[in-house]
Amino acid sequence: MAKELIKKRLMFVSLMVIIIHIEINAKNNLLQAAPPNLDGIEKTELLYKAGDGKVNVTQTIAVTDEDDTNLETAKVQITEGYKNNEDELSFVTENGITGQWNKASGTLTLSGQASVENYQSALRNIRFENPKSKPTPGSRTVAFIVNDGTDDSNVVSRKISILAENIAPALAGIETSEIAYSGKTNITANITVSDEDNTNLQSAEIKVSTEYHNGEDRLLFSDADGITGSWSAATGTLTLTGDASLAAYQTALRNVQFENTSATPIAGTRTITFTVNDGTVNSNLVSRKIKVNAVNQPPVLAALESSTLTYTEGDGRKAITTAITVTDPDNTNLQSAKIVISNGYESSEDQLIFTNINGITGDWNSGNGTLTLSGNATLAQYQEALRSIQFENKNTTNPTPGPRTISFMVNDGSANSNTSTRDINVVEVNQPPVLASIESTALNYNEGAGKVAITGTITANDGDTPNLQSAQITISGGYKNGEDVLSFTNANGISGVWDAANGKLTLTGDATLANYQAALRSIQFENTNTANPTAGARTISIVVNDGETNSNTATRNINVAATNQAPALAAIESTAIDYSEGAGKVAITSAITITDGDNANLKSAVITISAGYKNGEDVLSFTNANGISGAWDAANGTLTLTGDATLANYQAALRSIQFENTNTANPTAGARTISIVVNDGETNSNTATRDI
Repeated sequence: MAKELIKKRLMFVSLMVIIIHIEINAKNNLLQAAPPNLDGIEKTELLYKAGDGKVNVTQTIAVTDEDDTNLETAKVQITEGYKNNEDELSFVTENGITGQWNKASGTLTLSGQASVENYQSALRNIRFENPKSKPTPGSRTVAFIVNDGTDDSNVVSRKISILAENIAPALAGIETSEIAYSGKTNITANITVSDEDNTNLQSAEIKVSTEYHNGEDRLLFSDADGITGSWSAATGTLTLTGDASLAAYQTALRNVQFENTSATPIAGTRTITFTVNDGTVNSNLVSRKIKVNAVNQPPVLAALESSTLTYTEGDGRKAITTAITVTDPDNTNLQSAKIVISNGYESSEDQLIFTNINGITGDWNSGNGTLTLSGNATLAQYQEALRSIQFENKNTTNPTPGPRTISFMVNDGSANSNTSTRDINVVEVNQPPVLASIESTALNYNEGAGKVAITGTITANDGDTPNLQSAQITISGGYKNGEDVLSFTNANGISGVWDAANGKLTLTGDATLANYQAALRSIQFENTNTANPTAGARTISIVVNDGETNSNTATRNINVAATNQAPALAAIESTAIDYSEGAGKVAITSAITITDGDNANLKSAVITISAGYKNGEDVLSFTNANGISGAWDAANGTLTLTGDATLANYQAALRSIQFENTNTANPTAGARTISIVVNDGETNSNTATRDI
């Protein structure tokens, strides 16, 4: 039994070892590293020509690694077609990555721990070069592989096609017809530039190759697109330089101009030749002939300002130019000039003005907007005349806005000059509306006056707009919200909105000046607190708007006066009090009431035995209370109450006043009249009476 038990235990241990071994292998398989991956390299073949220098093999290769952020090495090898002593791969150290070129195997090895992104950048910066002037033609294959320290990536590659010789650029398409020279002119508009193996050119040469006359002939070019020109008068050669596209050089050649600067040129036929160079090889030569004849040279206008002249409404007369120049290669005098408003002319508004000077006279034709100058005078005198010409728009309130074009031309008796133009922009200035004639005196407004017109005389005018669009009438000073109101009844397309929070009445609607004037005169002010308005000045400010500009502000003051309302006594008993000898003190009234429309407090009261008073017998008495004190004047039979106290307190005081006849043995019989008056500090109440 013991042996059997031991055997079973050994089998169990063996089974557990096998299971653990299987688990370890499974974990190792799960932990096995994924290799880096290369992708995205260009599918197209890279074209390489003699003289191209160093070129990047790839600009799109992508490097990834699922389980490593860093790589350790890379190999880039020319695996097919490699020509030792010709082909070379190069790399400039970056981001901790260095390169080592093995000429024997055509392999560039990169090393250094760096991020996946840095290795991707490094691979994109590897360059190929074949420095031979005539490299061995054919195809090269460049293969890429990287390593993460454990595993190599897949291999990706790109082909490079080597051309043995640089193909010369070609010129074609130049016109075969001869140019009849009549001033500065482009030599060709049709020349074409092509190159089978270059996208850019480096230089060009344009030469007056036959019958060149130094001091007269010249070739002109304005620098553009990275191409600059240099003219050699000694050789009659214009040299263009700059690394630029075929299209840019084609445009440049078409922009080259020929000019003979002499007023009396040497007649003959010039031949202009063109050639371009791609940095290595010249193109073919093409040429065009220019025939120069000795003819009258027209005068030339120049230097006229290119900026638009702004003419603002009401500017008056304004000089058109102060810079225009007049020259003539073969004449010292001119005979005439024409200055025309050639575009945008408004015959009823625009005019050109000239004051006769130096034998030059002017004639203005308003029908066609033309000013004609005539008279034999020097170039300088005509230049002075042109600079003195003025433009004016006579509509000083509402001119027609927009551009005008002024064209200048002079004549030497045989030929017209070029036409030189300047634009004038006529700007209409919106004139703001004007409010006037509002009353200068303050408007007196008494409590309870109701609605009153603010103004009956205000006027509204506008120099260039027949209609207005809106108005604002504001209680700009002293406004009392909850009391003051401006009101308007909609009329003539004008509607009003009252803004109580800001004390503002806004009128809107496209309506005539007359309608807005009527609207302003109809606006009414009211203080709705008819019992106790806040007294003082209010300022009413009025502004109108023509859709663009506000008018001036017209104001009128309103003086609000509060009328004090007298307190009122009522409800005193109408029946007489029967008072018997020895009755002691009795209240005069228990029903009297006090009201006041605009005061919460009273200041005093007078209670008088106004009829039948018997001094020495009759007495009125009061016990001081609620800030009210009493003083009895026996000589006049008058009880005076004083003290600032509420209506209710005074009402209670009056109801507490007592009458007494102190002659308890033999009082003077008969009627007594008790008169009661209260005062709010300004005004007495009515008199309430009761007989005793």
